[in-house]
Amino acid sequence: MRSKQTYEKIYVYVKIKLDDDNQNLRSQERTEKAKKLSVLVNVSILFFNPELLQIPKDKVTHFLKKKKNCKYTKGT
Repeated sequence: MRSKQTYEKIYVYVKIKLDDDNQNLRSQERTEKAKKLSVLVNVSILFFNPELLQIPKDKVTHFLKKKKNCKYTKGT
């Protein structure tokens, strides 16, 4: 879900810039682009949760215990 986290950082930045000066056209444009990006990000990850939930718990547990996949840990 890194793309969603990255998007959220972008949106917060452009929103703060817009709040600094609502009359700034560049900030307004960036905010609109960020909103459009939100739609693209959400559409692209919509399938992920249902697909992930279909994997049996024991298979996920086995996968996470494999040494080569040690960078994936519970809670991250």
